[in-house]
Formats: sequence, structure tokens, C-alpha cells
Amino acid sequence: MKYLIVDLNIELNGHKFGFVNELMKWIEKNGKALDEYHFLVNLNDEQFHKSKSANVFVVVPNSQQINDWEGANPLKKYQLQWAYILKASLALKVDRLVLMELDIYQAEIGKTRKGRFEIHGIWFRPFVRQKCLDESRNAKIMFSLNHFKKRRLFGWAMRNSTLTKVFVLNDQYTVDTLNRSKKNGNRLAYLPDPVFDINAKEGIDIREKYKIPNDRFVILIFGCIDDRKNVVNTLTSLVNLDVKDQEMVTLLIVGKIMDSYRDEMDAKITEVEGERKFGLVVNNEFVSEAEMDALFQQTDLVLRMNINYFASSGIIGMSAKYEKPSIVSNYGIVADITEKYKLGKLVDPLNTDQISEAIKYYFDNREIKEESHGQKYYQEHNADAFARTLLSF
Repeated sequence: MKYLIVDLNIELNGHKFGFVNELMKWIEKNGKALDEYHFLVNLNDEQFHKSKSANVFVVVPNSQQINDWEGANPLKKYQLQWAYILKASLALKVDRLVLMELDIYQAEIGKTRKGRFEIHGIWFRPFVRQKCLDESRNAKIMFSLNHFKKRRLFGWAMRNSTLTKVFVLNDQYTVDTLNRSKKNGNRLAYLPDPVFDINAKEGIDIREKYKIPNDRFVILIFGCIDDRKNVVNTLTSLVNLDVKDQEMVTLLIVGKIMDSYRDEMDAKITEVEGERKFGLVVNNEFVSEAEMDALFQQTDLVLRMNINYFASSGIIGMSAKYEKPSIVSNYGIVADITEKYKLGKLVDPLNTDQISEAIKYYFDNREIKEESHGQKYYQEHNADAFARTLLSF
């Protein structure tokens, strides 16, 4: 079997790099000797794991090619990338093309004639669970229109019979729902959203680095910080706590703040400054994998109360790995997982009273270890489970 594993849009600030890098590590240990694994990526191979396997190859387009893609509008960009991917697949005579992000190529896949190789891909943003949370008439109309477009686009891609496997992260409901259609031919499959075994380096003391007293209850918001991360409502909820409780709490926000959210977040911080008694630490940058691991290992409570977000999240997996309780939104995949594995509490992310109550519950019971199936989740969603499913081992 000859694989071409593709991600031409990796950035060094999110899970996509980790997906490819950890897959390289796994193949080095577990790959089949007679198979070939070709990675087509947009980053220099020096940034990835240095595989010692003779059957692992990394292909990087030249800088001019990448610049041409980046200079195009999104529609044209993905058309050009797809043409490049097809050319590489045919030149290498691959048996299977594995798209680490299927979403952006759906239109092109639907236009592609049946080829000499099968296509597998990860579908990050399925539409099945999405619902309109805004009750206004215009919002409902726009949601219905967008939902219709997404359904049509997916159906268009599924016309291509060489698209033989569509993986959905952590969402058996979506898999079962869409597989009921004869047109989809049972081609959708559950893919564990991976929790990688990145052990924190010795010497990374989060409380020391961020100057947080040892007796403080540390609450973590982690990742790309935009309006979905719900920082504004979190600040309101913390201010609503009793003063004596606030004085023992530190909110730690780690991740790059998006320009579109910076003013709103800064305005809220300024608004609560006079009345807040809790500690607030903001690190406006993406951190190393080792520090990320240390953050989840050493924090007390993780907040993942994203607004209007229904897909999977690596945040819940990192929390489960160290059996740290989480407060999550009461809808979407993460809510289902949190209930199934007893990973935390569900709240309406717009209801600050519910958020305050949940935070107070974990603060008051911080010395009590509740029943959790975090380790079970971790074992079922580790790098091995991810890679074996993705590569159909």
C-alpha cells in the first residue's frame, strides 16, 4: 500500500501540526515495512519529526508554489491545491490519498472523475449537529441557507465513488445519521480525536512561571482566544462569586488573542477591574507542546464553554488525560463526551449564573476527587487509536 498523506495548510499554532507530526512518529514505530508513506505538507520538513524509517517521505512544494496559493482567494486557492494534490498522487502512483482536512476540497472532489486511487479524509466541520442559537428571524433564515449549502456541498463530494471513507472526529451520531442514506454507502466512520502523549518537561512549574501563589485555585482557558472562548461571560461569572472565594482563585488565559476579539475582551477586563478580587493572568501567545501539557497537568479546572460550537475539541481530551474537571457548553459533541465519560459539568455558555454555580461547585469541592472516566477516554482516543483508524490498520 502506498499512501499520500496531505495537509497543505498547517500552521504552528494548532492541532493540525500535531496531527501530522504525531502520525509520523506512530508510523515510524508501527508502520508496515512494505508500505510507503508520503507526506505532502506546506512546512519545511525540518519542523517535523525526523523519521528514521526508510519508507517515510516528506514532500514540500517550493516557496513560489506556496506563495501562489496564499495570494489567491480561498476558492481559487483550494482549486490550485487540489490540482497539485492530484498531480502528486498520480506521479507517485499512490493507492490511497489521505486528506488531513477534507472540508476545503469537497467541491473539487465532486468534480473529479474516478481515479486510480481511493480517497480518505477527515471532515472537521460536519453540519448534522449544528443548530441556530439566535432566535431572530434573519438569523434563522441565514442559518437555514448556510445549512442547505453545506448539505449540498457534502452531497456533491459524495458523488465521487473513490471517496471511500469520511472520518468524523468523536461523533458517532453524525456517522450513524448520514450512513442511513443509501447515497452515502456507509462511507462515514468515527475517528478518535487524538490526545497525544506529550509529557511535560521536568522543570516547567506553571505557578512559578505565571507567579501564581501555591494556594490559588487555578482555572484555565486555553487555545485560540476569540469570541467562541467565552471570556467575557467567564469574567462576569467570576466577579459574581463571593469575595472570599474570588481571593483564592486565579483565571489563567493562555493562547493567541484574535484581533477581532481583542477590543471586546480588553473592554471587559477594564470593566471588572475595579470589583474583581480574583487573580487574572493572560499570556497572549501560543506555547510549546511541553508547556501545554504542563498547563493541563497542573491546573485545577478547565473551561471549555465555547459559544455556537458543535464539533470536537482537543481541550476536553487534554483535561481527561490528567482527569481535570471541565465545565463545558451544554450542546454539541463535547457535551455528549463529557456526560459519557463523567468529565465535568454542562452549562448554558450564555448563562453567567450557571457558570458561577459550576465554578463554585468545583472550588468548594477541590479536595474531593470525583468519579471520572478520563483515563478510559484517554486510552480510547490516544495516538494509537487515531492512527490505526485513520490508516485502516
